[in-house]
Amino acid sequence: MTYYAIRRSIKGGVASSNERTGDRAQMERQFHLYCASAATNADGNDFIPAALEAGAAKVIGGDGALAELQALAREYRRSLKGTKVVALTGSAGKTTTKELLKSFLSTLGKTHATAGNFNNHLGLPITVLNCPRDARFLVPF
Repeated sequence: MTYYAIRRSIKGGVASSNERTGDRAQMERQFHLYCASAATNADGNDFIPAALEAGAAKVIGGDGALAELQALAREYRRSLKGTKVVALTGSAGKTTTKELLKSFLSTLGKTHATAGNFNNHLGLPITVLNCPRDARFLVPF
């Protein structure tokens, strides 16, 4: 299945096993793309059967799961031609700054931003993959 075929099949969002590792409620949501990753208290690969049972159209697992998720996000980001990306870096104040930017940019057009402070190697690609095609601004961090 090509990236674009996967993206067309994703009607809902993207989920990662690290979002709420080991939480049964996570598997009760209907995922269309599930990325399994290992954490200190659980291995997301253990949840692959439940993700498929819950309706996942695509499962990314194994040792290359993170790299594949990041590659999907990179390719999808390139396809968002009309979306301006505002990137944030630093050691303090990113979540507050992101919320202020999101609030301001929302007055100018549809804006998609990282949920809460999910600003890590999983949060960034998940935020990008969940960005609506018609978003004018994307604020991942």
